[in-house]
Amino acid sequence: MASKKFRKLALLAKMETVYATDSVPTGAANAMVVHDVEVTPLDGEEVERNNVQPYFGNMGAIEATSYARLRFNVEMAGSGTAGVAPKYSPLLRACATSLTVVADTSVTVLPITEALESASLYCNIDGINHIMPGVRGNCKPVLDAKGKPVFQFEFMGLFVPLTDTPLPAVTLTGWVKPVAVNKANTTCTVHGVAVAMSHYDLDFGNQVVKRDLTGVDTVEIVDRKSAGSLVFENTAIATKNWVGTAKDKTLGNLALVHGTTAGNIITFNATGTLELGKPTYSNQDGIQMINVPTRYVPTSAGNDEWSIVFT
Repeated sequence: MASKKFRKLALLAKMETVYATDSVPTGAANAMVVHDVEVTPLDGEEVERNNVQPYFGNMGAIEATSYARLRFNVEMAGSGTAGVAPKYSPLLRACATSLTVVADTSVTVLPITEALESASLYCNIDGINHIMPGVRGNCKPVLDAKGKPVFQFEFMGLFVPLTDTPLPAVTLTGWVKPVAVNKANTTCTVHGVAVAMSHYDLDFGNQVVKRDLTGVDTVEIVDRKSAGSLVFENTAIATKNWVGTAKDKTLGNLALVHGTTAGNIITFNATGTLELGKPTYSNQDGIQMINVPTRYVPTSAGNDEWSIVFT
């Protein structure tokens, strides 16, 4: 019997029109370029059969609810054309976001609370096919200096029995190579101060739950508390009192721009919504760095604590 090779993997994703109705993604149109894939084919809750018996030992359990999990990273890049969404946009939409497209100009990703969408994901590992309808999840963009920026995705979907299915042929046209996080490609301004950043992450903070009631079998996003962290070179107090700003819980702006070529520029924005947590210090190459946890606080309008803009 031939061994199953984990590297022989195809991941497909397509938005659903009706929740949990398999949208049947194809390798020709819906293949994703991913890495660091973790598949949990069966997760859920069990109820132990803890009955009394005249001897020690297990009695087994019954399955109360079942679902599948999938984690992976996607390289952070644009589509190559301003005003065209990147190929991985279904993954962002399945994480409680909306995409607003301005032709030839921009694609803006915003968090949403209502009309949440879902996707169908197929993960085929060397002929073993994992079908996950009704998928929703969470996303965490991460940018590290001298590294490759990525979107870290974690999804939960309904359980479907596995099948032996040949690996699909995939078409990967339209995927754009990312650029490294460095001085040439990346700028970061925090609370009005341009900083020398070494790390940024934004956790959408979606609370994803599996619902399994009589007549209900769904994956739901029931809350969002976006947070993250920043690491950058410390500055003089006269330039910015970061500790004082954190203590006062002052809200301010963030503008992180990555990329310089039209069609491959990604901007993370927070407009008067970035709150700094309690800073700590670290040593990097003999330079004092300040490590700041962050929170994103929406205005009274809601769903505006951050945005991701592709231009």
